[in-house]
Amino acid sequence: MPLKLRIFHKGMLLVSVPLIFELMFIAILITLQHSLEMQLQREAHSKAVIYHANQLFIDLVTAVTERLGATVPGLRIHNRRDIIENQRESVAGEVRTLRVLVRDNPGQEAALERICAVTDEMRESLEELSAQPAGGGGGFGALMGSLTVFRQMETALNVVKEAVDRFTAPEAVLSEEIAAEQIKTRQLICAVLGCGVAVNVIIAFAIAMFFSQNITSRLQMLVDNTRRLTAGETLRPEVSGSDEIAALDRVFHDMADALADASAKERAIVSYAQEVICCLDADGRFTRLNPASEKVWGFKAEELIGKSVLEMVVADDLANTRSALSDVIARGASTSLENRLSCKDGASIDMLWSVYWSEKEKSLFCVVYNISERKQIERLKQEFYSMITHDLRSPLTAVFGMIKLLDAGAFGQLPELARTKLVVAERNVERLLTLINDLLDIEKLESGKMPLEKRATDMASVVEQSVQAVETSAQRKQIELIIDCPPITCFADGGRLVQVTVNLLSNAIKFSPEKSSITISCGLEGDHVCLSVKDQGRGIPAHLKESIFKRFEQVAVADSRRNAGTGLGLSICQQIIEAHQGEIGVQSEEGKGSTFWFKIPLAEPEESGEPVPGRIHSVEPGSVS
Repeated sequence: MPLKLRIFHKGMLLVSVPLIFELMFIAILITLQHSLEMQLQREAHSKAVIYHANQLFIDLVTAVTERLGATVPGLRIHNRRDIIENQRESVAGEVRTLRVLVRDNPGQEAALERICAVTDEMRESLEELSAQPAGGGGGFGALMGSLTVFRQMETALNVVKEAVDRFTAPEAVLSEEIAAEQIKTRQLICAVLGCGVAVNVIIAFAIAMFFSQNITSRLQMLVDNTRRLTAGETLRPEVSGSDEIAALDRVFHDMADALADASAKERAIVSYAQEVICCLDADGRFTRLNPASEKVWGFKAEELIGKSVLEMVVADDLANTRSALSDVIARGASTSLENRLSCKDGASIDMLWSVYWSEKEKSLFCVVYNISERKQIERLKQEFYSMITHDLRSPLTAVFGMIKLLDAGAFGQLPELARTKLVVAERNVERLLTLINDLLDIEKLESGKMPLEKRATDMASVVEQSVQAVETSAQRKQIELIIDCPPITCFADGGRLVQVTVNLLSNAIKFSPEKSSITISCGLEGDHVCLSVKDQGRGIPAHLKESIFKRFEQVAVADSRRNAGTGLGLSICQQIIEAHQGEIGVQSEEGKGSTFWFKIPLAEPEESGEPVPGRIHSVEPGSVS
C-alpha cells in the first residue's frame, strides 16, 4: 500500500534521511577517532615505558661510573658525593615511574622487580666499596679491589641491560604495531569521510529528484488543466495522492464542475430569455445574439452576426441611437435608450436598450426589451386623457354652468322639488369635474408637463391664500382656523404650495367635527421650512399612515361617498412636494386628531429671481379601496 504523504512530510523526508545518514557517518567517525586516540595513548605509554627503562639503565651506568670513580685514588673531587646522591635519587625516581607505568602488566612488573633486585645488589656493592678508606691496603690493593668491583658492576649492568631489553622489546613491537594501526585508522577515517559525503550527496540528490519530479509533474498537470479549463477542453483525470497538490486538484475539478454547471445554467438563461441579449462591437455590429432575436425581430442569430444594428433602426431614430452608442463608448459607462427597429417582416417595434460598454472586451453588452405593448398602452392612455379633456370635461363644464344658471333663476323660478334635485345634480357634476381635474393633474405630473415655476415665495402669503380658499367651507361647520406663520421666504412654486396647503386644509375641514379648530403653523427646521395642518378629527390608524398617500386610498370606503373625495388629492400633494426635493407625512393617533405636514428646502444652489422649471416624477399608483 503506497504511503500517503503530504508535501510537508516529503520535505521532512528530504531533510531527515540525509541527516540520519550524516549522523551515522559522524558516529562512525567519532568511533574511529576514539580508537585512534586510544592507539595514541597506548603508543605514548609504550614510548614512556621504553624511555624510562632506558633512562633507568643510563642512570645506573652513570651511578656505577661515579661510584667507581670515587674509589680510584687521585680522582676524588669535592662534589662527587653530591653527584652520586643525585644519581641515586634519579634511579629511584625512574623506578617509581616505571612501577606506575607497568602496574597493569604482570610480566613487566616481574621484569622490573628483577631489575630492581640487581640494582639493589649493585648499590650494596658500591656502598661497601665507598666505605673503604682511601688508599687502604696500599694503592695497588685498592686499585685491584676497584677492578674487582668494576667487573662485578659490569656483569650486573649486562644483566640489567638484558632485563631492560626484554622489558622494552614488547613495547617497541607494540609501538610499531600501534603506528601501523594509526595509519590504517587514519586511512579508514578518510575513506569513511569521503564515502559518507558521497553517499549523503547521492541520497539527498535522489530523494530531491524523486520528490521534485513527483511534485513538478503533478503541478504541470494542474497547470495543463487550468489551460484546458480556459480553452473549454476536457480536463485530465484527477491527480493521484493525498497531499496538498492532490487536494488542490480535487478542488479545481470541483470548481470546474461548478463553473460548467453555472455556464450551462447561464447559457440556458440566455437561450430561453424572452428578451434579446446581444453583444455589439465598437462599430455597432452584432457579434453574439441569443435565440430570442428570431422571436422578437424575425431574424435568426446567424443572419444578424456581422450586421450593424443601425441598419435596423428606423430612420427617425437613427441619429439619436448613433449618438447614444457613441456616448456610452466614449464615457465607458452604461446607459439606456429607446428606439424603433424594423423587423424581418417590415414591421417596426419599439425597443428599450440597456447598454454597457466593456473596455476590456471592446464590446457593448445589451439587453433589449420589446416595449411595443407599453408604448401602445401609453398611447391609449394619452387618448384616454384626451377623451377625458375633450369629451367629458368640456360637456360637464357646460352642464355645470347650465346648472348654476338654473339655480340662479336665469330661466325663471323652479319648484322646490326641482331645486332640490338640481342641488344633487350640481354636487354630482362638481364631483365628476374634480375627479377629472385630479386625473389630468396626475397625468401632467407623471409626464412632466406640469413644470414648477420656482421663485422667492413668502410662506405667510401661501397660508393666507390657502385659508381664503377654504374659509367658506370652515364657516359652514363653524370651524376656527388658527394661523401661526411668521414671515419666511423660501425658493419654491408658490401656486403649487397653495394647491398642497388647500388640499390639506380641505381634508382637515372634511374630517373635523363642527365647532372645532384647525391650526396652521409654519417654521424653520434647519435649512428647511416646515408647514403643518393640525385638526381635531378622528385620526388615522397606524397601518394607514403610509397608504393614504397612494392613489384612490382613503381612511374608510364610505369617505369617498360621504365627503365627495376622489382619493387623489394626497397623492398629488406628495408628488408636488417631492418635486421640490421635500418630504410630506402625517402624525396621528386614532381618536386624537391628525397633523399633516410637509417641508421643503429654503433655497437651491442656483437660486435666482427667474422661474426655474422643475420636473415632477411619477409615483406608483395606489390600489383602489
